Amino acid sequence: MNKKVKFLVFLFSIIIILSGCSNQLTENSGLSESGDGIVSLKINEPETKINKIVNSDKTAKIQSTSEEQITLSEVIIKIKKEDGSLIKEKTIDMANFDYEKPIALQNLPNEDLLVEVVVNDETGKVIYEGSAKTTIFTEATTNLAIKLKIAKGDLDVEVNIPADFTPDSGIVELNTTLENPEDVRTKSLNIDMSNGIATASFSDVKAGIYPLSIKLKNDSKTEIGEGQIFIRPSRTAKAVIDLVGNGDLNINLDWEYPPMPPEYLSVSTDNENGIVLNWPESTSSNVAGYMVYRSKSINGRKTLLTKEAIKKTTYLDNSELYEGTNYVYWVQSYSENGIAGEFNSSSVIT
Repeated sequence: MNKKVKFLVFLFSIIIILSGCSNQLTENSGLSESGDGIVSLKINEPETKINKIVNSDKTAKIQSTSEEQITLSEVIIKIKKEDGSLIKEKTIDMANFDYEKPIALQNLPNEDLLVEVVVNDETGKVIYEGSAKTTIFTEATTNLAIKLKIAKGDLDVEVNIPADFTPDSGIVELNTTLENPEDVRTKSLNIDMSNGIATASFSDVKAGIYPLSIKLKNDSKTEIGEGQIFIRPSRTAKAVIDLVGNGDLNINLDWEYPPMPPEYLSVSTDNENGIVLNWPESTSSNVAGYMVYRSKSINGRKTLLTKEAIKKTTYLDNSELYEGTNYVYWVQSYSENGIAGEFNSSSVIT
């Protein structure tokens, strides 16, 4: 074999060896390298007959006799492992949230995960919620959609027993699905003749307006009444009910409504001490204190200045402020149970 042939054989052998090494490196690289998983999360806007999102002012209007509006504050996304341990949490201010834009959640491990979404109101109560399981793949984007549902609430029923009637038993029926009249939740009433009342409680009821009926009876007489009840998300409603005859109910719903905000907020500069805020007391009887917030614009993210609700109606902001900067201040009334009222705002140039 001449030198040229030997050289070609040697060169061909080297190529085969290198090719084999290259294949081995390619096959193993996928096993040895780790990448970050990504979830592209699409949160679908709730669609029900009893509530809607008003995108222009970011409020959720829930049908009721008072046309009450519940203001949405933030979207909280939690990513958990199968054992429930928290991996990542992301909070989005409702003013910056858009249902049409997917949210990128990055740096996720390659495993099965649970994604939970809640939308809170300004008091921290859950108004909408949803969740979904997904599997994360390394160096890949997982598309995930979660449909939000309105949160559930509780109902305490207290029936005033007619003075001329001593019932042996009673039931209360709550039609919890408007689309299906046959879906009825029934509770036995606890008769308390010493106080002249009959009571029952419902828990985890989807927020909305539902038909409610009461039946009290003994061996010789039956009292029946029907009406409607309104259950708010993440709240307990107490319904005090009177049987008024002719099959009707007089229902008084007892909620603690948010206290009214101060009528105005005045802001003045004190060159030596800072910025002074003053406001009149709220006209609501259930106000327990006030929280003060600050931002650099009317639509900016609010920074809480008070660690807890203060009882006085004045506040001194002596934190580091920048000359020539526009600051906006808010005061919010709070009840003893932590129910927040609307914001009152004013601005000042420093």
